[in-house]
Formats: sequence, C-alpha cells, structure tokens
Amino acid sequence: MVISNTTTVRGDDKRMAAQFGPHTKKLHVIYVDENRVLRHRTLSKPYLENNWTPPLSEEGEVVEDAPVFCGALSVDISTEPARLFAVYGKIRFKGKDERSEMGQLYL
Repeated sequence: MVISNTTTVRGDDKRMAAQFGPHTKKLHVIYVDENRVLRHRTLSKPYLENNWTPPLSEEGEVVEDAPVFCGALSVDISTEPARLFAVYGKIRFKGKDERSEMGQLYL
C-alpha cells in the first residue's frame, strides 16, 4: 500500500496524483496524508514494493506541511532532466458549512 488513511468526507478533494518521468523512468507520487501534509515518493525500476523511495515503511518526503486539501502533478519533458511540478491547495479558512474549506493554489 502506497498511502492509507486519506479518505475525507469534505468532498471530492484530489488526495493523490502520479506522473511518470520519461527520462528517469521513475513514477512520482504526491499524496495528502491523514494530517493534511503533502508528501512525495518515487518508484524506480523494476517497480516492485521494495523500490519505493522513501521505503513504504516510512512516510513520504514532506512537500508542504501547511494544511493541504488537494494536489496535482505535471512533468515538463521539454528539458532533460524533465522538470516535475506540483500544484497544491493550502487551506486558508472554513466556509459556512463545516465541510467547506477555502484556500489558495501554489506551484
């Protein structure tokens, strides 16, 4: 299992995203953990459970530790090595409805 405890009742937030780096042949994954921290990990050839960095027994690397509600990835393959971009939303304040949270997007 790559991530766990990411289900939310707040709506259809995007809690995980993945992109494949064509030059490095690595799969990049970002996810929002149960503490709303945005984390990153990679999977290398031969794409088995023990090829994750950091290992699945550890938490992924912190990308953003502010309360995060969504994340998306994109790979720019016009350069070598390709550049990886993460867009994510930080929670700024709650709306009138308890399930509603407002925020800002960051790159």
